[in-house]
Amino acid sequence: FRVVLMAKGRRCGFDCLRLSLCCINTLYLIQALLLIAIVVIVKNSTYFTEPRILIGVLVCGVFLLLLAILGFVGTIQHHQAVLFVYMILLSISGVVMFSVSVAVLVLSGSETHVNSLLGSQWVRLDNDQKSYLQDHLNCCGFTKNSSMLDGVWGHPSCNTTALTKSGSCCDSHTTANSVSGQHEMCPHCRPCYGPWKDTIVIGLRASGSIGIIFSVTQIAGVITAFSYRNFRDPNVNLKNYL
Repeated sequence: FRVVLMAKGRRCGFDCLRLSLCCINTLYLIQALLLIAIVVIVKNSTYFTEPRILIGVLVCGVFLLLLAILGFVGTIQHHQAVLFVYMILLSISGVVMFSVSVAVLVLSGSETHVNSLLGSQWVRLDNDQKSYLQDHLNCCGFTKNSSMLDGVWGHPSCNTTALTKSGSCCDSHTTANSVSGQHEMCPHCRPCYGPWKDTIVIGLRASGSIGIIFSVTQIAGVITAFSYRNFRDPNVNLKNYL
């Protein structure tokens, strides 16, 4: 009777570890698909065009997708070598993600770095992209309403349909007509730097916090995989296991 209980206990422990590892890999799979989807969505955005960041996020998504598939294969087959490689890659991924997440949180609290990031983005936008940004953030110009359309720090007319509708910053305000390189302005509109900065900072803080949470789950995955790898499958003969 005691032998039967011990056998059932081992079976229960093995199944629990396998189920836990499958759930963890499902979480990684969902995260990978979300990262890839974010790249596609942001790629179609017209007001954030930093290719290195998008490529980095895409690489992370693909790597995590392959890692989740590797984890499923090792878990289902209880393959020692696959689980070992999975643990090594998962450990590296967890350390890298934790480091990057901490760096992102530090970046979100640095006024200088955020200013540099936004400034580098603004000068890369063309007038159509700047107009799109102004309409969606209800603002005009980067740090002030410039009267010049030309130049990387200039901006297109703020007297657009989106900004002149009821409740917008150009509503019922006086605008100057375009003459000799000048364009229509809305002096009562706030610069885009403020609301754009708030959006970016919120995104950075959310990304950093989520990254730390997922790095903790990756550490938990390493521990679970280690325990599962060293747990003998009760369905196979001990000689075959060795």
